[in-house]
Amino acid sequence: MDNRSMKKIFTCTALWLCLVFSLNAQESSENLLNKFTHFSLSDADSARIIQAKIDTTSFNTEQKIRYQQSLGRVLSLENKYEEAVAVYIESLKSIPENASFAKLISEIYDDIGSIYNSNLKDFNLAETYYLEALKVRQRFKLNSELGMSFYSLGTIAFRRSEHYKAIDYFKQGLNSISGESQLSIAANLNYMTGMAYARIADETDPAKLDSAVTYLKSAKGMYRAMGNAYYEGVVTMEEAGILLQLGQYAECAKSLEQILSNDNIKKDIKMYIRIFAQLSIAYEGLKDYKRAFEYKRLEADSFRVELSNNRLSSIAQITEDFRTDKQLDEAEATAFFASRKARIFSIVVIVLAIVLVISYLIFVQTLQKKKLENLQAMVMGEEQERKRVAKDLHDGIGVLLTSVKLRLSNFEDKVDDKKAYQDSLQQIDNACTEVRRISHNMVPASLTKLGIEEAILDLLDNVKASTQIEINEDIQVEEGLLAEEKEVLIYRIIQELINNSIKYAEASTVSLSIKNLSNEVKITYKDDGKGFDKSEIKAGIGLKSIASRIDILKGKLNITTAPGAGVQFDINLPLYG
Repeated sequence: MDNRSMKKIFTCTALWLCLVFSLNAQESSENLLNKFTHFSLSDADSARIIQAKIDTTSFNTEQKIRYQQSLGRVLSLENKYEEAVAVYIESLKSIPENASFAKLISEIYDDIGSIYNSNLKDFNLAETYYLEALKVRQRFKLNSELGMSFYSLGTIAFRRSEHYKAIDYFKQGLNSISGESQLSIAANLNYMTGMAYARIADETDPAKLDSAVTYLKSAKGMYRAMGNAYYEGVVTMEEAGILLQLGQYAECAKSLEQILSNDNIKKDIKMYIRIFAQLSIAYEGLKDYKRAFEYKRLEADSFRVELSNNRLSSIAQITEDFRTDKQLDEAEATAFFASRKARIFSIVVIVLAIVLVISYLIFVQTLQKKKLENLQAMVMGEEQERKRVAKDLHDGIGVLLTSVKLRLSNFEDKVDDKKAYQDSLQQIDNACTEVRRISHNMVPASLTKLGIEEAILDLLDNVKASTQIEINEDIQVEEGLLAEEKEVLIYRIIQELINNSIKYAEASTVSLSIKNLSNEVKITYKDDGKGFDKSEIKAGIGLKSIASRIDILKGKLNITTAPGAGVQFDINLPLYG
């Protein structure tokens, strides 16, 4: 092979290697730019690390514009909003206005509008840039992105309380959408349209509430189709609020209870609080006061959890701030007071430990006291409600039924069917008896008139008369020894114990002993029922009710039981304190 051939082969090989290295370098730059673009949406630190590796000298026009757009987004994440706007505007100056770059131009206008809308709160400038984005998309027929422009403009109008204008934008956005690929923006547009109609109804026309419900239902269905359970729950709560205004309580309750089992919603305690509040109002509207009260209690419990979480977070933040300050102090002490470092450090650690221990003890004590106070308020509130309902039953419905019976008696001679007439009177008598029974169960008259001992004996007599259970009682309570509130709580404890024996234990014999000793009241309750596994004690609502009342009375409870071996409750309640 001659020298000329060797030279030609060498030249071709060199050119090929240069081409390969050039392509690899270009691919590497493109990959880095893609990563920079990805992190610029959410992680400024990672984006800066990638940016440091990028060489923009080899970028073409499209890559340079993408780079500047990503840089603007990173500056926005770093709260450098004016700098971000300056970068965006500079990039717009170098972009050719043609179909190839129309998508990038409209996105940059959107980014500037978002900064003025969400961060700088200049809605006029935000609207200006959103309109520019819309013009670009309309000019170059970017129909798949028109919905986003109309959504952004509608949001600006909504924030300004220009609700009719917002509805017009949102509807234009909905009309521009076609196909399931735009389901997400369609769901958002339906949601905001419903919210705008709700605002108009509040101001001028309540009939617009029906339109609000229609659009919210559409949004909810779309979020469900996308599997976005969280936003499905958010829309459902907004819809529920409007249904409450319309008086559609049953539909509201059904809709809210369907989302309670959603895992995404359970993680958000604030959403739980709002759902429970709306359900309480709905069931109050349906006259189901028991369920309304239960959801109101769940709302209060959730609210207390929220307060507790916030308090713990605050304590953690204060502790962290204290640690940071302490580290700075130690650094200064190391520099200027090296000879005293060990002594000062020891003193600080001891003081900090003492402060933290004392703070923790105070916090735990306060939390327990607050919990007991809330529990007591809830139970006593329940008793007050029982008294009110019992009084309403006795004085209202009872008197009304008696009056009806007396008036019917005047028509006895005018009625042909005497048997049907007597049956009707008997049904009224039965209703009167049932009202008296319910009223007596809610607030026994014997408890307020004769005291705790006679009230319990009366309760046991009723159980003996209505069941086959044999009851052995030994009740020795000194009259007037206990305050009325304590007597009510003890009566409810005994009532709940007997109720458990009748409903669940299948007992044939019950023994009850109540004795007041020198400084306490001792209650021993036994039945020969089927017993239960103590590990399952937390699952029983009745047992929780008993334990709650004993806690309010600052007493002690001991349960002895096993499956098939009956149960014994030993309760010790202090007379004072």
